[in-house]
Amino acid sequence: MSENNLFPISDCTAIILAGGKSSRMNTDKKYLKINDITLIDKVLIQTEKLFQNVMISASQNMFIKSGGHKVVNDIYSNRGPLSGILSGLMGSENEKNFIIAADIPEISKELISQMNYYTDKYDIVVAESGEGKIEPLFGFYKKITIPAIRENLSMGKNKILDIFEKTSIKIIRMKNTGWYFNINTEEDYKEYLAYLNTRDGSRS
Repeated sequence: MSENNLFPISDCTAIILAGGKSSRMNTDKKYLKINDITLIDKVLIQTEKLFQNVMISASQNMFIKSGGHKVVNDIYSNRGPLSGILSGLMGSENEKNFIIAADIPEISKELISQMNYYTDKYDIVVAESGEGKIEPLFGFYKKITIPAIRENLSMGKNKILDIFEKTSIKIIRMKNTGWYFNINTEEDYKEYLAYLNTRDGSRS
């Protein structure tokens, strides 16, 4: 199947993790302005282009503007993104799911295509943005991983990387990382806006 025929991927749900506390910023980063839209809207637009099914995983009692998409809430409160992954997987109708944090505004179509190729053989396929720098919140996770995630959370193990030893995993190294941003701080936000200004300015 050619890349053009692959998208939007029909047998996969994109799950946006939006339950973070934005502890390193003075505001809820989901609603940071990216030109005329919010950060989470930017992520929604990106995922809608690549996946037929999109949903949002949020923390308990969180109100979120979902754009009409299904929203699921964390089963375990205050347990970090692993709890969000579990809630998303349990709420998804597809075996295969793409997990992305709400603070990652850009998605490489080429990388998604490359990662998707391995989803038939592995339970988890995640990206690596640098030597040993695995990005667990940018990857494909199958529902078959739910028991391992449940077990770890029940034992108080909240780290995503800890479930990798209990599953089959493929790590894909990014060919280039110039497009990849994970907005956690004010400095990250400023760098991303500067990137957009340079990129979009060069197109005009």
